[in-house]
Amino acid sequence: MKSFCLVLAVLFCSLGIAQNIESISPSEGSPTETLNISITGSSTNFKSGNEAVRLARYSQGTHTAYINANNTVVNSDNLISAEFTLTSSLGTWSLEVYDAIDGWVIMQDGFTILTPTLKSDLKSATVNQSLTVSITGSNTLFNSGLSSVELIGNGSPTTVINGTNIQVINDTNATAEFNIPSSTPIGMYDLSATYNNYTIRNSDYFVLYPESNSKLILHVFPSNSITEGASHSMFLIGQNFENNIDSIALTSSSGTIRIENFSYVSSDSISIGLTLPENKNIGEWSPVIYTQNGIIEYSGFISIVNNWSNDPRIKEISPNFGDQGETLTVTITGNRYSSFSEGVSTVKLVKPGSPTTAIVEGINSNVVNDSVLTVDFSIGSNESVGYYDLEINSENSVLTKGNAFFVNNTEISGPATISGIINDYYRSISKSYIIRLYNSETNSVVQTTSNDNNGYFVFDNLEYGTYYLLIDGLNSGPTFQEFSVYENVNEQILNIEVIDNEVQIITGSENIYSSNNKIFPNPVSNRLSIVIDEGKEVDKIEIIEITGKVLFSRAKFNSLKTCSISMKNYPSGFYLIRLSGDGFIETRKILKK
Repeated sequence: MKSFCLVLAVLFCSLGIAQNIESISPSEGSPTETLNISITGSSTNFKSGNEAVRLARYSQGTHTAYINANNTVVNSDNLISAEFTLTSSLGTWSLEVYDAIDGWVIMQDGFTILTPTLKSDLKSATVNQSLTVSITGSNTLFNSGLSSVELIGNGSPTTVINGTNIQVINDTNATAEFNIPSSTPIGMYDLSATYNNYTIRNSDYFVLYPESNSKLILHVFPSNSITEGASHSMFLIGQNFENNIDSIALTSSSGTIRIENFSYVSSDSISIGLTLPENKNIGEWSPVIYTQNGIIEYSGFISIVNNWSNDPRIKEISPNFGDQGETLTVTITGNRYSSFSEGVSTVKLVKPGSPTTAIVEGINSNVVNDSVLTVDFSIGSNESVGYYDLEINSENSVLTKGNAFFVNNTEISGPATISGIINDYYRSISKSYIIRLYNSETNSVVQTTSNDNNGYFVFDNLEYGTYYLLIDGLNSGPTFQEFSVYENVNEQILNIEVIDNEVQIITGSENIYSSNNKIFPNPVSNRLSIVIDEGKEVDKIEIIEITGKVLFSRAKFNSLKTCSISMKNYPSGFYLIRLSGDGFIETRKILKK
């Protein structure tokens, strides 16, 4: 009799509990399109009332956009249809259906708003010409009202050539006529089409030539600006190129840069590749093509620029925190333009304040090379607590990095401790992270530390209160997941999961509980089985993304000891299974294959 009841419980849980969206049809659409979507569920209760259907987009576990359905029709408990008018926000969306019994049932990334594209049969013309152009789109809706087709120049001021006599053939095909005056500027133009107040633009698609048969370079694609110290591939776009090229070079008043890697593509296109050395050749250069019949020049220029904007002069300071009363050696890493070898006069930490500014002078500075410098700092026992700017002075420049160093308060003597471990998946030894503890009430940094090779870290001597963490180097930024220490719980243990540079924090009260609950198989590919410990009553089971988003939730499990949940439609990756009941919360991590 006992085994018979267990079989009934398993069947009931498998058939009645694992609510899923099995399919969506259609599962994709174009921007601004209105379409009817049929949604098929499994073990769902769509007819229970209070139904709502929406598309949702998430960023780091929080909603950033919704598209709510109109004219929802519930056909049965497992079938619902809804009308959507899609927005221009391209990419994947999750489909969410709500009913009175199941709550929200979600198919993650189940729908896609497609990316429209645009091209034409003609890709070039000459000034003083009239022509009819055939326009071809993909994932477009020309029939909904194609209001304009344009050629848009990329010069200054912007030149717009409007298409006239626009004829729509179907949603993806149309024609337009262009009359190009002789005074129109030559060069590259974007092809643009607008319908339903939605514009598609194909950049640098169309070339406008002069009437003459002269040989010339009209445009450099994809950019007239290139970075020194890097490799670049580009095209010279022009007119009447010959397949008898002797050489190609960049020329300026500073000299000549020979381009050895080039190939003739057509009479209006030449492919080139070049690698520029570092810290040289900054300025404006003109490409020149040398042929057996003469020289082909460019009326404009290519700018060779440095990459300071992507490579700060002070990149890193390590360690970037210290305690009151501590003396430590700090390594400062810059870039090749930092020029530490040219002479460093002073290095100091500066904390602006009122009425006085706190300054910690560096001693024993040692220049390793142009981009690496070491210096000792002796932090006074009464030094001001908080963030300091780093300032490096030389004869010709002052380099600064804001909020570069944090001085910890060693005089605090509170009774509480927050400790934890960082589980850094895909690494046998944990990466060293800078961990900052913030007071939630004041929104200010209380202490800064780092984890050891085993992932362990600790903040001690804390006052009772509520805190949150910021872990440097992770995509998630501040966790904003608060946890508290108070008189009866004066130590908080944290389990921090780091997977693919994203973070999930599980508080100690959820993590340290030990039970005989069984969750298997792990990894799982289809159905996940949960067997509840005989001595525990489970009120709720949840499936949670590693970002914290709850994907599945079901309450009132206290009468069931065994359950099976379908994970067939869940993407591969790590998930958290959270079991909660009277007086306990238990969280387990699983891998969906």
